Amino acid sequence: MLSRLYEKLDRFLIEFHISSDSDIFEKMLPELSELKSQLGETETSDYNTRFSISSSYRSDDKLKLSTPSLSLDELNVVCNFFKIPITSYRTGKELTLNADVLFDEILPKFENHIRKLHEEDPDKLKPYQVASKPKLENNAIDKIKTITHKFLKKLNQDEVVPQQYQDISMLLFPLEGIFFEIRKDSKYYFYINKIYENFDKLFKDDLELKKYLGEDEVDTLLQQLAIYIKYNRAESVLCVARFMKKLDEFLYPFGIDKSKCEVLENTLFEMAGLLHFPSRSRYDKSRHDETKINFKMLGITDEEANQFLAWIKSKGDDSAKLSSYEIEINDTLQSDGERAQRCEIREKPIYVTEYSFLIDGEVMYKNIFPLFMEKFKIISDEDKIKLTSYQNLSKNSEKFKTMTDKVIFPENSDIEKSNNMGMLMFSSPPVENQIQETVTTTPKLPVVLGAGKF
Repeated sequence: MLSRLYEKLDRFLIEFHISSDSDIFEKMLPELSELKSQLGETETSDYNTRFSISSSYRSDDKLKLSTPSLSLDELNVVCNFFKIPITSYRTGKELTLNADVLFDEILPKFENHIRKLHEEDPDKLKPYQVASKPKLENNAIDKIKTITHKFLKKLNQDEVVPQQYQDISMLLFPLEGIFFEIRKDSKYYFYINKIYENFDKLFKDDLELKKYLGEDEVDTLLQQLAIYIKYNRAESVLCVARFMKKLDEFLYPFGIDKSKCEVLENTLFEMAGLLHFPSRSRYDKSRHDETKINFKMLGITDEEANQFLAWIKSKGDDSAKLSSYEIEINDTLQSDGERAQRCEIREKPIYVTEYSFLIDGEVMYKNIFPLFMEKFKIISDEDKIKLTSYQNLSKNSEKFKTMTDKVIFPENSDIEKSNNMGMLMFSSPPVENQIQETVTTTPKLPVVLGAGKF
């Protein structure tokens, strides 16, 4: 019953680029039921603050509704909306939903409500669309892998397989292999379009093959490939790598190593209108989402963090996220004297707030990075002291050790007042330090015989 509900929701919501996994249905129920509280307005995933629907542990034919704490008046509203006798309610127990009411009355009301929001208040759907993109991508991958594996198994196990059908294995093997490897190497994203075109043509030309494999499952495979092509985040994955490479290339002629100073973070803060820079910061590819760049910062306030997040979003990243948590100051943030003193007097651990920003790689590379380069060129021309400070921090970098015979690095903040101090004139990083561009030539596809700086 629950799977039937979510199948219906997904078929409807895909038109609006939303997945049922975004919990939009559950979060909209308080609004649909005209409950006069704000329970459905929060974006939190805390199940204690909103409705949730689950299968009965005794039977999948029955659905249970969990509600947050409600007053008697609110409970009456909910029971009337779902046509549940209030006499059946037991304190602390879930409500049993009537399937006919859910599918014939509640679901149509929800669909009409979404259509109305799409026309009159589309911004209200945007958070669900942002949250749905990775879910739609991952769901498509899972379904494609499942169907591909099933087709390969059928082709391998059937005693008699028509000769003309055996050729389909040559397409299925690479497809299954790509999805096993795609999270490790983003270049495999380029092949999905071509595979989809080959499949689409093959099944249109050979209806007997489609019937042999199963018409419904072939249609599902093609549908999921199309969904994957539309909602995959390949460009963001590639842009993360491009950004890291191009940032190195841009800073190199200035004699600056981004790993030795906080030139990027400080400049972005300045561009966001913030004059107080983080006391410590670092960034790298997110370990949990390859489409994101993760910035972590210490020494800023909630207000400054929110202002920086708002600036990032203003540059086109609706998916940008901010989180904060308390961390213990570790050895890397303390001097030898401070560590020794703490050990001697058995001082309690010191905790500080660390702010974490997740920024989309495509937005960072295409929207923010060009602004950064423009801003930093102005800094290099107009603020020699700031430029020199970054160069001083970078001068012992391994990147520049092979070039010291060609470059005179500043010994202190007062040296080299000449007009050409802004640029250290050497052409490009040493070969061993260069990051290779993403390869777009055809790599050897993986074949899986599966059917057989934070």
